[in-house]
Amino acid sequence: MKNIKLLSCSAFLVFSLFSCNKIDCPYENGCDEDKDTTTTVITTDTIVRKILLEEYTGHQCGNCIVGAEEGQALHDLYGDQLILMTIHAGGFAETNVDYPNDYTTISGDDYFTTFAVWGNPTATISRSDTTDDQYVLGKAQWGQTVEVLSNTEPKLNVKLNLEYNAATRVLDATATSVFLKTVNKDLFLVLCIVEDSIIGDQKNYAVSAGGSANWPEGHLTNYVHRHMLRDNINGSWGSQIVTSSIAEGDSTVNDYTYTINGAWDDNQCSVIAFVYDQATNEILQAEEIHVVSH
Repeated sequence: MKNIKLLSCSAFLVFSLFSCNKIDCPYENGCDEDKDTTTTVITTDTIVRKILLEEYTGHQCGNCIVGAEEGQALHDLYGDQLILMTIHAGGFAETNVDYPNDYTTISGDDYFTTFAVWGNPTATISRSDTTDDQYVLGKAQWGQTVEVLSNTEPKLNVKLNLEYNAATRVLDATATSVFLKTVNKDLFLVLCIVEDSIIGDQKNYAVSAGGSANWPEGHLTNYVHRHMLRDNINGSWGSQIVTSSIAEGDSTVNDYTYTINGAWDDNQCSVIAFVYDQATNEILQAEEIHVVSH
């Protein structure tokens, strides 16, 4: 279920940006104790362009652990300005007797095909082609691309507000896109569900063959998969929120309802929202917030 509204946002520009703050119950009669309410609050003083690194991987890819380690190292460097999402797609994500869990998604397969992903581990960095006119980059190029994009001024900010009922596993999500500059583009909003710390199978090559020195060589059965794309709330390509142009100071509000799969650990789930330019595919802003506040 989706609701889209356009409104003036001069009031929004006085707030501050914090991640995953628990807010008090707003009702006089109290709230359902099973409902967890989290929010991201906006401030012009701390707004930065957040970068989304979408890593393409697979549990049968023996050198993909080093890709995950590179992404995590960059996250350690840039903190919350860099958002990680791991997409299992392509031949190395296929299942068999030894690797039975299917971590692929419809949207992940769509992205893998659309962006002509040529191998694993690779990544798109906010789906920008600023490095060698390429969307899909090997891990040696990730750092320089993140650095360039992290220093660009944001055109908008995205505020996520979540209400989650643990008993029914129903999630209500509101994404508010606040425009800091006039933008003359067709823009779309996508919301994804990611799950962290999934224990499962993963192949690891010898270090000499490009594998990780931090895990044993061979078939691992206890590998910790991080930031895994589980599903898209509003489809692979999202909802159009701007047609042609939107003025500085305006905002859009989109509401969604989604039921979290009972097989997923809701305490490890997050929502990632991003706004992209339809003409270039570049992601202009992103945000992430935990389903259950930590």
